[in-house]
Amino acid sequence: MPLILGILVLVIALAGALWLRARRRRQLKEAAQRAAEAEMLAITAAAAAASAKSASASALPPAEREPDAAPQTEAAPAAVELEDAEAQAREDEAALRAILAAEEAHRAAEAERRAAEAAEAAQIEAERQAAEQLRTERLETERIEAERQALERLETERAQAEAAEIARREAERVEAERLEAERLEAERLAAEQEASRLEAERVEAERLELERLAAEKAKAEAAEAARVEAERLEVERLEAERLAAEQEASRLEAERVEAERLELERLESEKARAEAAEAARLEAERLEAERLEAERLENERQAAAAAEAEAARVAAQAAARPMRTLLPQETVVMLADDSKIVRVKTSRVLAAQGYQVVLAESAEEAIAKMAEQLPHVLITDVEMPGMDGFELTRHVRAQAASSSMPVLMITSSDDKKEQAAAAGVTTLLGKPYEEAALIACVETARLAVQVPADET
Repeated sequence: MPLILGILVLVIALAGALWLRARRRRQLKEAAQRAAEAEMLAITAAAAAASAKSASASALPPAEREPDAAPQTEAAPAAVELEDAEAQAREDEAALRAILAAEEAHRAAEAERRAAEAAEAAQIEAERQAAEQLRTERLETERIEAERQALERLETERAQAEAAEIARREAERVEAERLEAERLEAERLAAEQEASRLEAERVEAERLELERLAAEKAKAEAAEAARVEAERLEVERLEAERLAAEQEASRLEAERVEAERLELERLESEKARAEAAEAARLEAERLEAERLEAERLENERQAAAAAEAEAARVAAQAAARPMRTLLPQETVVMLADDSKIVRVKTSRVLAAQGYQVVLAESAEEAIAKMAEQLPHVLITDVEMPGMDGFELTRHVRAQAASSSMPVLMITSSDDKKEQAAAAGVTTLLGKPYEEAALIACVETARLAVQVPADET
C-alpha cells in the first residue's frame, strides 16, 4: 500500500511539472511577442520622427530652405538658425526618445525573458528537487517496506524455528515417554510371564504330586482289593474243601489234613524264598548305596584336600604378597539360567553395579565357559535342560579350582533347602527375589575374595 501511494504521488508530481513547463513556455512566447511589438513600435516611432523632420523641412519657405537664394536681413538668418537648431533638437530628442523607448522595451522584454527563464529554471529545479524528493521518499518507502518485510520474514522464520524446536522437543519428549512406557510394559510383561511360569510350575508340581498320591492310593486300593479277593477265594475254597471233606467223611478228612499241611509247607517255603530274595535285594541295594556314598565321600575328601592344598598355597602366596579386596569391575559373575528373560533382567542388574557378567543357557555351557575363565561367583537356576542346578553345584564343588566358589541358587520351591545344602549351595534365594538381596550376596562373595595388591 505505501508503495502504491508513492507511485501515485510521483505521477501527480510529474503531471504538475509538465503543466508548469507548458505554462512557462507560453509566458516566454508572450514575452517575446511583446518585445517584438515594442521593437516595432520603436521602429515606427523613429520612422515617424524622420517623417516629421522631412515634413518640417518641406514646410519652410524657400528662403528658409535656401538661405543664399535671396538676400535677407541680418536678423533673419539668426532666427532661422535658431528655429533650425530647435527643430533639429526636437527631432533629435524625439529620435532619442524613440530609441530609448525601443531600448527600454527591449530591456523589458529581455528582463521578462530572463525572468521567465529564471522562473522556468527555478521551476525545473523545483521539479527536479520535487522529483528527487519523491524518488528519495519512494526509495525510503521501499527501504522501510523492505525492512518491514525482512523483519516480518525474520520474525516468521524465528517463529517457525521456535515452533520447529518446540515440536522437536515435544517429539523427543513423546518418544522418550513412549520408549519408557515400552520398557516398563516389557518389564511388566516379563514379570507377568515369569509369575505365570512360576505359577504354572507350581500348579504342575501340585498336579504331579496329586497324580502321584492318587496313583499310590489307587495302587494301595488295588492291592488291598486283590488281597481281600484272594482271602475271599481262599475262604470259599476252604469252605468247599470243608464241605467236601465232611461229605467224604473220615477218608477225606485225613487227605484234607495232609493236603493242608502240604499247602502250608508250600506257602511257607514260597514265603521264605520270597523273603530271602527281598533280603538279598535290600542287601545289594544297601551295599551299592554304601559304595556310592563311599565314592562320594572319597571324592569330597579329595576335593576338600585339594581345596585345602589350594587354600594353603594361596594362603602361602598371600602371606608372601600383600593382598587387597577384589574390585567390583574385576568381579566376574556367571549366570546360568535357561530363561532368556531372567538372563537379560539379572545381567542388567549386575552390570549396573560394574560386575563382569558371563551368561550361560545351560549347566553344560556354564561348565564349558568356566573351563575358559573361572568366575568369582556363580548364580544358577534349579531346573534346566540336561544337568540341573544341583548337579552343576556338585560339579563345581568337585573341582579343586572352584571348590570354594560362592554359589547362589534361585528357586521358586520352598522344599529345596536340604538338597541345596547337600549339593554345596552357598545361598538359596526364592523367586521372586529382591535385587538388593542379590547384590548383597554378590558383594559378600566379592569382599571374601582377596587378590595380590600388585595385581591389576
